[in-house]
Amino acid sequence: MRFKDLVKTGCPLQIMDIGAACIAETPVYRSLLDEGIGHLNAFEGDSRQIAKIKETYGAQASVFTNFLADGLVHTLYLAHAESGMTSLYKPNPAALKFFNQFEQFGKVLSTEQIQTTRLDDIADVPAIDFLKMDIQGSELAVLMHGQKKLAKCVAIQLEVSFICLYENQPSFGEVDIWMRANGYVPHCFLDVKRWSIAPTIRNNNFRVPFNQLLESDIVYIKDPLQLHRLSNEELINLALIAHYCLASFDLCVFVILELIARKHLDAATHAQYLDMLAGNVAPDPIVERPVDQPDTGSATVADEAPPLWTRFQACPLCNSADTVVLRIDSCENYPIWQVGLPTKIEWMHCQQCQHIYSHDYFTREGLALLFSKAHPMQVTGTNLDQERARWAPTVERVQGHLEQAAWLGDSMVWLDIGCGSGGLVITAAEYGFSAIGLDSRAQAVERIEALGYSAVLGDLMELEVTDPVRVISLADVLEHVPFPRQALKHVHSALMPGGLLVVSCPNLDSGSWRKANADGVNPYWSELEHHHNFSRASLMRLLAEEGFIPLDYSISTRYKSCMEVISRRA
Repeated sequence: MRFKDLVKTGCPLQIMDIGAACIAETPVYRSLLDEGIGHLNAFEGDSRQIAKIKETYGAQASVFTNFLADGLVHTLYLAHAESGMTSLYKPNPAALKFFNQFEQFGKVLSTEQIQTTRLDDIADVPAIDFLKMDIQGSELAVLMHGQKKLAKCVAIQLEVSFICLYENQPSFGEVDIWMRANGYVPHCFLDVKRWSIAPTIRNNNFRVPFNQLLESDIVYIKDPLQLHRLSNEELINLALIAHYCLASFDLCVFVILELIARKHLDAATHAQYLDMLAGNVAPDPIVERPVDQPDTGSATVADEAPPLWTRFQACPLCNSADTVVLRIDSCENYPIWQVGLPTKIEWMHCQQCQHIYSHDYFTREGLALLFSKAHPMQVTGTNLDQERARWAPTVERVQGHLEQAAWLGDSMVWLDIGCGSGGLVITAAEYGFSAIGLDSRAQAVERIEALGYSAVLGDLMELEVTDPVRVISLADVLEHVPFPRQALKHVHSALMPGGLLVVSCPNLDSGSWRKANADGVNPYWSELEHHHNFSRASLMRLLAEEGFIPLDYSISTRYKSCMEVISRRA
């Protein structure tokens, strides 16, 4: 049973997003649209954003170009379209200078005089049930001049600033006082963004914060201690928002019990919902649907499908829950992206160990869909001479370390995990190694075997060998696996004592990575298959902690910003 059927939804919720530019995150209300139980009223005065909004939501949204505020003429301060800092308030130079890079983010490109509109004066907008607002300081003006349209609104998501970036911008405290005076209480912070204070930069990345609070998205709800003031329809809308948008299942139960007490829902609804949460009833699927395929409301095969990805509950390296969102990037242009895969990657930053990792990782079903297409760089035999030239230095370095240990001989087994195009397997075999490739893509294994080399279909996380091997390579693999520590434990068991491990992956601390970041062209933030971004220091530390002694470091020319480390099993 689907939750929307359990609580007997009526008319679609009217959602309003003011400042609806599609710049980064997927909004929390998206699931309401995808479930067919919400309609979006999108307000965006910046004409540069309109086409993207229409492309993203299609028929799910009505788009308005009004600048909402107090109905007076204001100066609009236009910043770069992707900065999200265009505002009716003039940027505060001292505040921008306080934070690293904000002078650039908040740089005013031009100004223009615009006529604002009061929300209550827009006849084409219905009464609103859920409001999201991110308009760089003008939130309170909209609230004060939209109270009629918001009379039935049960939840409001606002961006609030802890240090005001604009002159005369209402503070978080002022906004909070107004919200409480009008019957709302804070429910949750969706995120709390911190930022580094200029000029100090942590780990050579200005986006990595220390402790200074910058801003947050906070959700206010109608006071749950005053539920008697809400109609049955408003309570159902609150339950839908709690379930689909916020994962606030306790609030949802609280509202369901009120509806049962009013005899609007059957007494069995409570137990049915608990069964749904416990997994005894098939839950609503968490699958991103393309905009041109909205949910019809009818049961389909997709409704029964398992999720394609799941969330990291804590940092996968140190298990800390003290994490913040670092950035959100689109991955729709990734070469093997296809319908059903996520359109954006949310990168998290652990405040405990400083690791950077993706918000989610793929399930087996997700990997099956992901690997149903072959990346052009992973097709075997496209340019073997180039592959030989690229891999020869690595094989020769491994040979050098084996010679030092007097290990060169006839039974030198090299296991290349995640062998991809097979270039390393083929090159290692040419140097005399008994090279075997392991890959989870059937196409990769078949193509390598077709050339007469050894390869098997398998998963690193299930790796078992009958006889420990001398060399294992993880060439651009460790950043792909959800849990690198567990992966290295498997490798440690498969290597004979003193055996060599070759690891390569991108280095986020390299000069080319930093330059690509500065130019806004770093391809790794859109890598659909990557779950981790390591620096040289973090990779060396992880290897040492898992029983490997790093022997040497080198720069790989195979991929942008790539590093390579050879270690010996302790």
